[in-house]
Amino acid sequence: MKWNLNKQLAVGLALALVILVGAEFIAYSSLKHLLESDRQIKHTQEVLAALEETLVAMEGAEASHHGYLLTRNKSYLVPYQAALARIPGLLATLRTLAADDPARQRQLASLRRLIELRKESLSKTIELRKEQGIGTASKAVLF
Repeated sequence: MKWNLNKQLAVGLALALVILVGAEFIAYSSLKHLLESDRQIKHTQEVLAALEETLVAMEGAEASHHGYLLTRNKSYLVPYQAALARIPGLLATLRTLAADDPARQRQLASLRRLIELRKESLSKTIELRKEQGIGTASKAVLF
């Protein structure tokens, strides 16, 4: 059977069309994967930023706490209280970011408990410093 020029062109065009559609499908799939990866990276960066801000707030509260314990200067309590006031908003942000991940929600619950325990400890030593002096407060910090 002889192929005339029209049949050869039709087969060639059909083959080119199949290759083009296949390439478009691969490009679309790659783009879709790239956009999902970008979304996940941005989400991870948001989580890390909120965690870092939480850490900075806790470190700021602890530094101000130590300043107060050492000097009994009430001006240290202002940044202490400001740092602690930031924590609930940061934890709320983390809760929102972890809404779709049960494992992260459990980790966040643990973090929240640890923060509450630390806040209680800081508050207790401040009260000890106010009521019983640096000796008692420093013993509480050490043990």
